[in-house]
Amino acid sequence: MTRRRVYHVAGFDPEPPLAVHARFSRGLGRFGAVWSVSTEVTQPVVEDDRARWRITSDGPGWHNEAEFHLFRWDDRITALHRRPLWRRIPEGALALADFVTGGALWGYFRHSWRYALFFLFPVLAFLGILALAAFIGVLAAGWSGSALIGGALGLAALLGLFLLAQRHIHLGLLFDDWIFARHVMRGRQDELDGRILAAGADLAAAARSGDCDEVVVIAHSLGAVLAVQIVDAAIRHEAEAGRPPPRLTLLTVGSSILKLGLHRAAKRLRDALARVSACESVFWADVQARSDLINFYTRDPMAAMGMPGRASPLVKPISLRRLLSPERYGAIRMNPYKVHCLFVRANDRRAAYDYFMLVCGPLRAETLIRAQEGAMGLIGADGQLCRVPACDGGAVPAPADARLDAGAKIAGTDGP
Repeated sequence: MTRRRVYHVAGFDPEPPLAVHARFSRGLGRFGAVWSVSTEVTQPVVEDDRARWRITSDGPGWHNEAEFHLFRWDDRITALHRRPLWRRIPEGALALADFVTGGALWGYFRHSWRYALFFLFPVLAFLGILALAAFIGVLAAGWSGSALIGGALGLAALLGLFLLAQRHIHLGLLFDDWIFARHVMRGRQDELDGRILAAGADLAAAARSGDCDEVVVIAHSLGAVLAVQIVDAAIRHEAEAGRPPPRLTLLTVGSSILKLGLHRAAKRLRDALARVSACESVFWADVQARSDLINFYTRDPMAAMGMPGRASPLVKPISLRRLLSPERYGAIRMNPYKVHCLFVRANDRRAAYDYFMLVCGPLRAETLIRAQEGAMGLIGADGQLCRVPACDGGAVPAPADARLDAGAKIAGTDGP
C-alpha cells in the first residue's frame, strides 16, 4: 500500500473547483480503463484557498491512497475577466509592451521561436482590430462629415470587434493572462501571497508528518510559477524553524516559467528558482513536449536564464500525441490550447507519461519520470504491478527495459 499527497496548481484556468473535480472524475474513469485499475474518488471539500478530495486506486497486488489538493486561484482569474473592457484592453496592451521592453520577447526568440509567435499572436490580433476600427471610424467621419460621429463609431467598432475576438479566439483571456503574468513578475500579487505562504507551510508539514510516502507538487503552464513560489515557501518555512528542508517532488509540466523568468524585472521569481534548484531534498522535473506551442521544448529553464543549477531540474521531453488515439489527437492537433492541456488530462492509451499514474499510481513520481518508458514496463495488462524498481523502495531490481537514466539531464524523447 502506498500513500501520496498531491498538490495541483493549475494554469490560467478560470474553472471553479466543482468543474475541475467533475473533469478529474471523468479522467479517472478513463485512467482505470486504460490501465485495468479500480478507482474511486470522494466528493470535493471546497475552501477559500483550496479544494481537496481523496482517490483510492487498486490493482492486483497493490493499493494506493492519494489526497488531492487543488490550489485555488480561479477566483483571481475570474475577477480579472469580469472587469470592464475599458480597463482590460489598455492594461493588456501595457502588459504586452512591458514584456517587449523588458527583454522577454527577445529571449523567446532565442530559446523558442514558436513561443515568440504565441506571444505575438494577441499583439497582432489586437493591432488588426485597432486598424480595422480606425478604418471604420475614418469612413464614418467622412460619410457623416462629423469627427465626433466617426470617433464614436470607431470606438464602438473597437469594442465590438474585441468582443467578437474574445468569443472566437479568447483574446480577452489572453490579455488577462499577460496582465496577471506582469503582476506576478513585478511582485504585485498581494492577494495570492497569503495563500502561497499557507500552502508552503502545509506542504512542509505534510512532508514532515510521515503520514504519506511522498508529497508531490504538479503544476501546469503559468501555475508552475506559483508552484515554485509555494515550494520555496516550504523550504524557507522549515529553515526559519531550524528544521531541514522538506523532501518534495516538483513536476512542472508545459511550464511557463521562462515566460516571466526571461524578463529583466523577474528577480523575485529567479531568487525563488535558485533556492528550489539548489535544494537537494527537492526532486524537480520540467516536463516538455515538442507539439506544445506554449512551452519551451528541451530548454533547461535555469540555463536559459543564465543561472547556475544543481542537477535540477531534470528536463523530461515527452510525446503528447502518444497519449491519445490517432483519431482524437487528429481532432485537436490544430487547437494549441487543447494540446497544451494534454499534460494534465487522461490518456486514451498507455504511454510513458500519464498524469493520473503520477497522481494515483503505485510508483513514486520520481521513478516514473526517470524511467524512459514510465509505467509501461512495470504495470501488466491486468493492472498488476509486475516489478518494483529498487529506486522506488522495492526489493526487486529495476528491469532492464525500464532504462532508468538517473544521471541524465535530458531524458526520454518526443518522437512522432
